[in-house]
Amino acid sequence: MTGSFTMVTSRLVDLQKGVLIFAGVLIIVMGLMMGGWMAKVPFLNSGFKAQVFLSKAFGRLTRSNSTMAYYPLGFLLGLLPCGPIYTVLIASARAGMEAPSWQTGFLKGTILMMAFGLGTIPALLTLGKLAGLKWFKRRDLIYKAGALVMVVMGIIFVVRGIRY
Repeated sequence: MTGSFTMVTSRLVDLQKGVLIFAGVLIIVMGLMMGGWMAKVPFLNSGFKAQVFLSKAFGRLTRSNSTMAYYPLGFLLGLLPCGPIYTVLIASARAGMEAPSWQTGFLKGTILMMAFGLGTIPALLTLGKLAGLKWFKRRDLIYKAGALVMVVMGIIFVVRGIRY
């Protein structure tokens, strides 16, 4: 039994390395495309119908002069995919699975998600303060900086996949 478990886990490590390298290369390519340093790859640049819907709704809400538009805008932005949120959701699910009862698991998962949400408040407040700065309004600089961060993170993923 222990021997077969060791065999299975050794194969999972190789699979994890492959996935890490693949994800790193994909992130590098997407960062290069986003920064304008590489031609767009059609299958990586295709939009989804949900993305079109969200984009139109976002456009309508941002043109509104009413402060009440920020509430549905916040809900709409909550539907966008976000890696850190997915990571915390997985961690919350794991905390729930490892708990002795479903009530304890529910409580642990809820506390973990709430802690993550509260932890984002300082970053969001800082971003709100920076939004008034002149250089911060230049989208081309923001996209280039974001693209550079993506390329660096992709390289880190590939190196980790190769090294470990």
